[in-house]
Amino acid sequence: MSYIEVLDSVGVPDTVLHRGVVMDEFGSQTKTDEWYYGDNQMILMVNDTVNAIDLHVRETQKRIQYIIDSAKAIERNP
Repeated sequence: MSYIEVLDSVGVPDTVLHRGVVMDEFGSQTKTDEWYYGDNQMILMVNDTVNAIDLHVRETQKRIQYIIDSAKAIERNP
């Protein structure tokens, strides 16, 4: 789905975080943005196309933090 289709379907996001542009070894660019709707829904746009939708951002962040904390605990106590 293109960004125009997203805007037509769900409207303008409350917040847009521009995560940057990365160029690979072949000269291809990848532009990544996060579109936030409220404080708990996010659409990940890669090259102006929907790449992912997260309807539970806070829960996702908690799960990621749990994984990080678990890995650090194992690292400290091998």
